[in-house]
Amino acid sequence: MATITRTTTATTYRLSIRQVERMVRAGLLSGKEPVVLLDGLLVTKLTQSTRHVTATGKAYKAIEAVLPLGWHLRKEDPIALPSGPEEADSLPEPDLAVVRGDLGAYSKRHPSGEDAGLLVEVSDSTLHEDRIMLKRYAWANVPASWLIDLNAGAIEVHTDPTGPAKRPRYRKVERFEGKDRVPVVLAGVEVGRVLVGQDMP
Repeated sequence: MATITRTTTATTYRLSIRQVERMVRAGLLSGKEPVVLLDGLLVTKLTQSTRHVTATGKAYKAIEAVLPLGWHLRKEDPIALPSGPEEADSLPEPDLAVVRGDLGAYSKRHPSGEDAGLLVEVSDSTLHEDRIMLKRYAWANVPASWLIDLNAGAIEVHTDPTGPAKRPRYRKVERFEGKDRVPVVLAGVEVGRVLVGQDMP
């Protein structure tokens, strides 16, 4: 007797930023769901630990204190990264983002990688995922990204992005810890420094 084997090939449907925004406007997504668009897929966000929340708050205050006019700081708000490394859209929500202009400039659109001067990810249990996120930022030519590694007590400053490339990355990485002061650089100009041990967790 012949054996019939049934095979099923599952395919993944990737969404665009525009489609996700339409879903929100249509009420299919409220905008409060714990999901984020990464490489065209809706991915569940992890619940933040108290340590992560505290660290993000301290970093926010430290960076905000040195920001010049013409820039503002956003916390866990979307950044539009179309056509990323996987040839799909992403709408990540970095822990912190320093963006050009004021809030009113983005009433009709999300900031893009071109609008961002600095993106910050705070990492405790998500170090691997955050490193992958930095590749998306490098693809989008975000000039600088910080990775605050809570377990190591250090801040990695990633600069000189490759832009769209087969393996996007930041070509320069500097590590700051202890009593080091981390330079905050926007549009090629150092606007201030924050102390790792005092201003950061």
